[in-house]
Amino acid sequence: MNIEIEGSASYVPTRTFGSNKKLSTYRSNEAKEMLMNKLKAAGVNLSEVKIVSINSVVQGPKYKGDFKDTEKYNKFQYIKLKAF
Repeated sequence: MNIEIEGSASYVPTRTFGSNKKLSTYRSNEAKEMLMNKLKAAGVNLSEVKIVSINSVVQGPKYKGDFKDTEKYNKFQYIKLKAF
């Protein structure tokens, strides 16, 4: 089984991670760890699982100080896993 992982962050500034790139990288790495733990718990042989890519992106509209407009930014804050 091949797995692609993508973590995304919007351009809304983050204090916790220092940069949005660090936040998206954190999301990607956490997704990988959670996935592998769940697969292992389900009895999947992890030697048959190959992480073919881990991508971290920052995307979406430029931030204009309107952080309360969550509808505008939320769709760019995600984790995506693709198995094939």
